[in-house]
Amino acid sequence: MTELSNDEARETFAESSPAVRSTEVTGGAALCVSPTCPENALIYFSRGGTSMWNDGEKLREPGNTTRLAAVLSQILNNDGIIGEIPVYRVFPKVPYPDDVAEAQNRNFAEQDSGELPPLANLPATALSHASEESTSSPQSLPDLSACEVLLLGFPIWGDAVPRVIDTFLQSSNIGDAFILPFCTWSMSPSHINIEGTLGMLAPEATIGVPLIIRGEDVDDENDTTTAHDWLASAGLVN
Repeated sequence: MTELSNDEARETFAESSPAVRSTEVTGGAALCVSPTCPENALIYFSRGGTSMWNDGEKLREPGNTTRLAAVLSQILNNDGIIGEIPVYRVFPKVPYPDDVAEAQNRNFAEQDSGELPPLANLPATALSHASEESTSSPQSLPDLSACEVLLLGFPIWGDAVPRVIDTFLQSSNIGDAFILPFCTWSMSPSHINIEGTLGMLAPEATIGVPLIIRGEDVDDENDTTTAHDWLASAGLVN
């Protein structure tokens, strides 16, 4: 798989389906734009609860990926060139345990068995801010048939993409969207081919270079700058 910069990936994406993306064809209007059928979206999975933290554990509520999603959402809404972006959260039907060791055990079992954990399925509601938690009434996920840019967030678990993301991508109609992955990690982020993994799960999509930030550093001002630069590399902010 050829590795492209986000500028190159975005250019490849823009050229791949001009009938969908050309304003001359669509008259400048999206094919299907609503809270349940967005043109651009930020969708993420985050567990919350205790997380690995330096040499120990720490309670993180909201979770690290939720926090990073909130940072990206704020940057896009303040400085973005694609307008305010709706934010959705992936909820597994059976929540992962708050205890990090128990969550790890479940993850390893799912990875070993190839199980696809089912998702919760309630009416879609775009969150105005990624940091808003709604575990008692999770929103279902939007129709992605018209989605052009998807920011997809998740933690890296055991050097792998969580199987709940496999469920999401395999059950979605993501098509040939431009997917920008953003990830948090606690142990070893360098042993996973995120672009290759997502490319197999969404073969028609263009996968951008991922943003990978250590969970302990998500709230750091320097990583906010890193997040802004990453979005800028994909042409999403000025």
